[in-house]
Amino acid sequence: MTTIADIMQTLNEFAPPETAQKWDNCGLLVGSPVTEVTKALVTLDITLTAVAEARRIGAQLIVSHHPVIFRPLSVLKSGEPVYELAAAGIAAVAAHTNLDICDGGVGSCLAAALGLTNVRDTAEPFVKVGDLPAAMTPEQFAKHTAACLKTAVRLHSGNAPIQTVAVGGGSCGEFARVAEAAGAEAFVSGEIRHHEYINEPMTLIEAGHYATEQPVIPSLCARLAAQHPSIEWHAFDIGEPYTTVM
Repeated sequence: MTTIADIMQTLNEFAPPETAQKWDNCGLLVGSPVTEVTKALVTLDITLTAVAEARRIGAQLIVSHHPVIFRPLSVLKSGEPVYELAAAGIAAVAAHTNLDICDGGVGSCLAAALGLTNVRDTAEPFVKVGDLPAAMTPEQFAKHTAACLKTAVRLHSGNAPIQTVAVGGGSCGEFARVAEAAGAEAFVSGEIRHHEYINEPMTLIEAGHYATEQPVIPSLCARLAAQHPSIEWHAFDIGEPYTTVM
């Protein structure tokens, strides 16, 4: 019998909870650690669609990247994910900023999705840097990023050809200077704010929070399946929560 506690032990060894940011809310957020698990869903976010899919397949657990409870709840209403989880008896476990920075986590999977080699750490745990097989222009690399991540991107062209690339999944636009100090000619992140673009000499590519973090989900699912083969694991792609209109 494999319990939620067993799965959490595996997660904690891979992405230690003590490495999470102090403001974060990781770990078991809904349910009991002694619950037996025979089927589980792995997803970026616990949306109503994800809960419905977990119910459809008969899962006892959802493992997500973003915590389904992030701020204290003042009310618990039907039709909202936390209520629907509890009503269905489905537990929820989150690995958030601890999964962002660990080896094989969000940064590593984003680098792999972009085809980077010689991936290495930087002075900032949320940012990794790697090398392209051949140099590209900023425009070529923007198209490469869009194709690899299957999404539209925003490009701020720098002044140099791109061979070394820094990546930071999700909201990491503030770390462009870290990327530059690590020798990168381009920085790929999920969200870059307006003032972070201004007067920036290096190439910046904003590829969306979802697209830069989703690559970790199938990887995390495969890792958990390898450690707990008695469980039927399902990687769930919720899709981008928006469309791009021109």
